[in-house]
This record gives sequence, C-alpha cells and structure tokens, in this order.
Amino acid sequence: MVYQGVYAGFDAVNARAGGSLRCPAGRKAVAGGGYLPSSEGALTALAPTADGGGWYVAARLNSSTGAELTAFGMCVPAAQVATASTIVVSDHRDRLDFHVQRSCPSGQLALAGGGYLHRPGQDPDPADPAAGYGMISRPTADGTGWEHAVSYSGSYGHRDFTFILRCLPAAELPGAVGVTSVTAIPIERTRGLIPVPAAGFARCPAGTSVYAGGGVFTKANGELIGELSTSAPAFDGSGWQVTGVGPGGGSLIVTARCVARLRVFSQGTVGASRTGLPLGL
Repeated sequence: MVYQGVYAGFDAVNARAGGSLRCPAGRKAVAGGGYLPSSEGALTALAPTADGGGWYVAARLNSSTGAELTAFGMCVPAAQVATASTIVVSDHRDRLDFHVQRSCPSGQLALAGGGYLHRPGQDPDPADPAAGYGMISRPTADGTGWEHAVSYSGSYGHRDFTFILRCLPAAELPGAVGVTSVTAIPIERTRGLIPVPAAGFARCPAGTSVYAGGGVFTKANGELIGELSTSAPAFDGSGWQVTGVGPGGGSLIVTARCVARLRVFSQGTVGASRTGLPLGL
C-alpha cells in the first residue's frame, strides 16, 4: 500500500473538541486516530466514517480551554481498497456501558473500526456532554474483527451507539501480521482508586507499516477500566501508540496490525475543522 499521512486540529469548545478528518479526493482511510495529552482529558469517540473516506474523532477535556485534539491517519488510493466492505451496528440504551465486538466475513481482515455515542436519530456531535469516554478500541488478536467500548452513566438521557467496521479481503493485505505490547502500570500509594498515566507502543516489524491498531487498560484480573487519551498510528507508520490513565497494578495493552510497506509520504492538513463541528459523515 502507498500511504499518505493527513492530520487536522480541533480546538476546545466548552471542554469538548472533535470532528471529522477526510482523506483527499480519490483516497480512502486505513489507520486513523486521535492525540490528546493524558493529563488534558479522554477520547470519547474514535471511528472510521461509514463511506471509508475518513475518521470521526472527539474528546472530553478537563477544562473549557484545554489542549487541541489532533486527528491523524493514513490514506491510500481508493483503488487499493476498492473491495472493502462496511458493517454498521446500532444499539440503544439509557445507561451503563456500550461494548461491541464484530467479525468481518470469512476470509477478510479488519481494516478499521470504532464507534461513538449520539442522540437518537442524529449525527454524532463532539459538543455533546453525554459522549461518555472510550475504554477500548482495537482489532481482535487475529485481525479479523474489532472491539470497541464506551462507558456512559446515562445521566444525560438516552443515547444511541453506532459501531463501524471496515473489512478487506485478506488477499489484499498479504503477509499481514499482528504485534502486541504490554506495559505494566505502577501501583501508586493513594487513598482510593486514582488513575495512573501510562503510555504504550506496538512497533511493526522491519519493512512493514501499520494499517490498524488500538489499545485497552485492564486491571490485574483482566477487567476493563481506564480512559484512552491517544490511540493513533505513529506519524511515520512504524506502529501504534496509546496513552491514557489506567489502574495501578494493571496493564496497558497495545495492538498493531502491519503489512508490507511501500512508502509513506507527504503529511499535510486535510479537512480540518477549527470549530469542533462534525464534517461530512
């Protein structure tokens, strides 16, 4: 695959930031994600657009004038993923977590995946105070599916959850491999459960570039907990990076899916929204 790196910045508006990043004309999205300092907030949404042309990224910030949220990803010529298909799953609840895992059709690999909360019957809105926060978003261990979870208290009323999975025949990703890194989170002496900042990186083997990835925080017993603040490909395509806060004594698990590299070129701002409004879903 021939990648083009693209990025966009989204300023904070009332402690929320986000929007859509679009690939240039004639290109489609593969790896995509968002960057936010772990001390500044947490990602609330991370997903490819249903048409495969970009990503939707949103975050909850710790202050009304918090750090800029940066969306970054890789785009490829549309012809290279012309056989890709899309699975969209919708759910509705009035409280508690949304957790979805789906597999691609037989013989296919997950090209991108993720999800977001939104008001029933409406498009996602990065300014929505009821966007929850992302607990997990990653390809499955065998690369054939995707898992995404959002924590939501229900205090702002009913919300729908939309999950999007993009799949590609395995023959179009020859030699695809998965890499996993596990980072131990130190135990801090505190009164009560205080989240601990952590960072992890899953590096692709030499001669390959990342095409998908993600991460999750877990307790020592395997229970999911924590908040993702960054989950995105490295700017040079060398792997996948995740930051956030997790439980002391637990782990941060980062997964990267990699394929033989041709080249990565020209990073540039494409489709940026400085207002935090969703674009072109």
